[in-house]
Amino acid sequence: FHTVLNPGTGIYHLQHRHWVEGSLDVSAFHRAWQEVVNENAIFRTAFIWEDGNRPHQVVHRNVAVRFDYMDWRELSETGRVTQLEALLHADLTKGFDLTQPSASRVYVIHLNDHRYCLIWIFHHILLDDWSKALVLADVLNRYDSLLRGKPHFTKGSRPFKDYIAWLERQDTTPTESFWQDYLS
Repeated sequence: FHTVLNPGTGIYHLQHRHWVEGSLDVSAFHRAWQEVVNENAIFRTAFIWEDGNRPHQVVHRNVAVRFDYMDWRELSETGRVTQLEALLHADLTKGFDLTQPSASRVYVIHLNDHRYCLIWIFHHILLDDWSKALVLADVLNRYDSLLRGKPHFTKGSRPFKDYIAWLERQDTTPTESFWQDYLS
């Protein structure tokens, strides 16, 4: 609601920076992110609200991860700081079109021979901080599997739509009574 009401303000637009020391196989890292997008419906989801009385989540079958690699090794330290601030500001202002999948972007910036900056930007409608850590762990596990040439196995999880269906089957009377009593 607040994002739609205030476009370009960056409300609920989360920008996370991580520093990577050592070597990074950018191609394998990109593939790891794509695997996570392929396997997690939330990263293939668009949010539609203007066509009716009730908002809908539309899950697309195939969505390419928004992944950009930039090589800033030739820039001075001051130049890199200036470029990073400009990138983050421009991305914040650009925001996300929530009617299109996915409200997430990944930037990998090569800073020097052994240092990278990973920037993962997403809209809070997709994830909370707890889930963010789980997604990053999944990306890193997949990346490690790709580097070792080993298949990556996941436990699998039930689709979010199962949770929504369960919620819709619940009798809300006890909950409404509790909160009315509590808030009175």
